[in-house]
Amino acid sequence: MNRIHSTRLLLVACAAVFATTSYAATVTVVNNDGPGEGFNDPTPVAPLPSNPEVTLGAQRLRVVQTAADQWGALLESTVEIRVRVAFNPLACNGNSAVLGSAGATTIHADFANAPFPNTWYSAALANALSGTDLNGTAVGNEEINSQYNSDYDSGTCITGTAGWYYSTAASDPTPANRTALLPVVFHEFAHGLGFQTFTSSTTGAFNGGRPDIWTRFLMDAPSRTRWIQMASNAQRQASAISDPNLVWAGPNVRVDKTLYLDSAPKLIVNSPASIAGVKDAQPASFGPAAPVGGITGNLVLVDDGISTPPAGVPRDGCEMPFVNAAAVAGNIAL
Repeated sequence: MNRIHSTRLLLVACAAVFATTSYAATVTVVNNDGPGEGFNDPTPVAPLPSNPEVTLGAQRLRVVQTAADQWGALLESTVEIRVRVAFNPLACNGNSAVLGSAGATTIHADFANAPFPNTWYSAALANALSGTDLNGTAVGNEEINSQYNSDYDSGTCITGTAGWYYSTAASDPTPANRTALLPVVFHEFAHGLGFQTFTSSTTGAFNGGRPDIWTRFLMDAPSRTRWIQMASNAQRQASAISDPNLVWAGPNVRVDKTLYLDSAPKLIVNSPASIAGVKDAQPASFGPAAPVGGITGNLVLVDDGISTPPAGVPRDGCEMPFVNAAAVAGNIAL
């Protein structure tokens, strides 16, 4: 299974989650480490202001349980969500490191109450929608599998970084030379809960010929084309690496992030030739929107009577009336 792992996509999607009414779900942490290592490491450590545990393994486990409790307070599910966790050596060097990873252990389609037919859903999401444990309750059938980098505590990952910091609250700030584990775990749990695609990022092919629910709302921003609308695997493969043009456009996100998901605006300079061309632009969050077909006019620099600081910012257009109001009228004010 392949997944597109993008913090930006996650943050946009989470905005919709956090805006909803608070619900509840049971998120259970299943420690998959062996004796004396990872989450069972007996190495003595000093307690932290927000983490009173006195062994390295226990501090790690408390952080993971905190992330599980935070997600449990945000989600709505009558089916227990079990998360398999382990601390393992993962890739790292002086320049980069894999902090962690997580994903669904199984995927399901065409179950009772599935919003879309012939569509894959991660186990935790499918269970919540169907109200049943579709992947079974036996040991080893957890809905999510996750792991975190034990080598990161060695001090050899990313030059200048001493390792993880195991705080569980914002009131316990992370030292400059350490990395907080809690936001990493919270982020990775999100992937396992359903913030992931099972479409191949290498070939663009759907898993088993079926799209997944995340893929249904992945969109190429410039063309306004969703992955499920693309005519070929090659189009999806190209879109997967088209940074920053791949966005997630679910219905709640579209309501909350309208400006972000709308077509990127452009400023077209027709003359003089020395600066002519298409320029990137950004609309203001205030005032009326530009008309659908755009607007064309001469650009006129406003003169608001302020010539030099500190009396005011020259030509910011905030002091009225403009000295050159007649020249600005009917044109585009700069």
